[in-house]
Amino acid sequence: KYQAEGFLFPDTYEIGGDFKAEDIMKMMAGQFDQELTPAMRERAVAMNLSIRELVILASLVEKEAQLEEDRPIIAQVFLNRLKAEMPLQSCATIQYILGNPKAELSIQDTKIESPYNTYLHQGLPPGPIGNPGLASIKAVLYSDPTDYMYFVADKDGRHHFSRTYEEHLTTIDKVQ
Repeated sequence: KYQAEGFLFPDTYEIGGDFKAEDIMKMMAGQFDQELTPAMRERAVAMNLSIRELVILASLVEKEAQLEEDRPIIAQVFLNRLKAEMPLQSCATIQYILGNPKAELSIQDTKIESPYNTYLHQGLPPGPIGNPGLASIKAVLYSDPTDYMYFVADKDGRHHFSRTYEEHLTTIDKVQ
């Protein structure tokens, strides 16, 4: 009845006996509910984020970040872009639309019509694009303020952050 994506906590589970898919989903959703503490829920409210919005943002961070230290900065870039009413332009949402990972996205890929296309549509996509772990959820809730507005990953998966578009273009040239 409801989309569970984003709300099934990624973890290691021991499952013995005769379990149905529904039982496993309930267990994973229950774990998500336990992991999202009252303090985290209060922090989301203080940030004017619904739990669904928190999970959507955390799912973007989960899919974008390859290195742990990049998570909070990526989260802050997305929060800064939302505040500035800029499109999020998350490559992870394009990969989600495509359904299969693509090594390098094209300009044409960013023009695919979908409500999940954060290049065409401002704001958050209509739902999570995966199940974020605790690190990505915490990155959204507890990232330090920054004035970064852009990021690009190098071949090793490390992200490089920029404050201005001009700076971003220079960084792209350097990492490619």
